[in-house]
Amino acid sequence: MVKTILQIGRFEASSKICNVCGYKKDDLTLDVREWECPDCKTLHDRDLNASINIKKIALNKLSTAGTAGRACGLTDVCQREEARSCSVLS
Repeated sequence: MVKTILQIGRFEASSKICNVCGYKKDDLTLDVREWECPDCKTLHDRDLNASINIKKIALNKLSTAGTAGRACGLTDVCQREEARSCSVLS
């Protein structure tokens, strides 16, 4: 069984971004556990919202890496590391 581990940057604003409309609440402090998006009025649990955003960010990066791999002629999942050294990415 092949498993893929997806990572995002530790400073991504995952809890500050509305997972519904993309609004970024810059003034969100750590003590706030729930917040309402001023644009779409969605009520967010901070941790649940962050988990949804983390998944979106990671899958977007995976999709981008897959595109780069295909552009380099790499079709196997195991060849993704090689895509980083591809001239298309330089």
